[in-house]
Amino acid sequence: MNSNIKYININDLRSIFRDDNIIMVVDHNVYNNYKYIFLGYEDRVILVGDESANDIISDCREVVKDFRTFDYVCNELTNRKATKNTHLYGIGGGGLTDLVGFLGSVYLRGVKVSFVPTTLLAMVDASIGGKNAINIGTIKNALGTIYPPENVYITTQFLDNSPQDLLFNGFAEILKIGLLFDINLLNDCFLFLDSKDENKDKLNEIITKSITHKIKIISEDSLNNRAFLNFGHTIGHSLELEYNLSHGNAIAIGMIYESQIAVLLNLIDICIFNEISRTITRYFNYNIEDYDLVKSADKILLDKKITGNKIITPVITEIGRAKLVEIKLNDFINCISMKFNLSTKNNMAYQSSLS
Repeated sequence: MNSNIKYININDLRSIFRDDNIIMVVDHNVYNNYKYIFLGYEDRVILVGDESANDIISDCREVVKDFRTFDYVCNELTNRKATKNTHLYGIGGGGLTDLVGFLGSVYLRGVKVSFVPTTLLAMVDASIGGKNAINIGTIKNALGTIYPPENVYITTQFLDNSPQDLLFNGFAEILKIGLLFDINLLNDCFLFLDSKDENKDKLNEIITKSITHKIKIISEDSLNNRAFLNFGHTIGHSLELEYNLSHGNAIAIGMIYESQIAVLLNLIDICIFNEISRTITRYFNYNIEDYDLVKSADKILLDKKITGNKIITPVITEIGRAKLVEIKLNDFINCISMKFNLSTKNNMAYQSSLS
């Protein structure tokens, strides 16, 4: 794992905050529930997010990834006389680290940024890899940069009081990594999630494995391998904003839908789809009738992963292995426009309509 990603005890965070150049952008709930961490450093804290939320550790999600919050934090930095020497810290969930990473990359043409992710999703995904963004209206991640953080401090003690649904939110991205690259990681997730006993060492091992896979893929980005990490995201992002879903739930559903499309286009066997579906629905309940993909198709057309009239998307060839395929955008949208039904008859009929 990269040397700039460090596990740290929650009480040792205070020693990091002693640096006079640090300004911290902190989720309201993290601040309210862990005030002792920030004791004596209150003047360096900028609070964002929903202060009325009741979660022990919340994930700001998309609410902070907008121009309003961006403008507010920029003004706060100006009022606090932030300079090129300022080191900006994002302390919170994935939405917050996305915002802070983007802001740090453009404020004064770039200042140092570090993250203290407080949710599992942020620990394994949002804070890793340097991708940062804010949304424009209902277009997710429309403005973004790749700007790696100086350091990422992982403090799993933040997960001790994490609500189960927020924990599962992070596991959606870990299951994605397992489905794509590592059946052993997938089995580790099953053992951990199915066990009634908390095993922090096992959780740390799962987090480390997931991060290691993501870093490896990012290091091979010259081969466009970062596109593997988009599994479930083309459809998932559209559902996330259309139905105000958590990122993890949206991606879980997106992985199922995109695998259905792969079956309809004869890219994978239906048996593989069934394995993918069983893996995801083991922990994520969803009803296909609850989501109208046609309604969100316009958001898919604006997805940043679409180039010209095609989209490059990963498909699972067997559990733990995947490949990238190029799909015509019209075929992708046509699959969305029809009622998903994976019976042999309907699959063959659709194949015929494409020829």
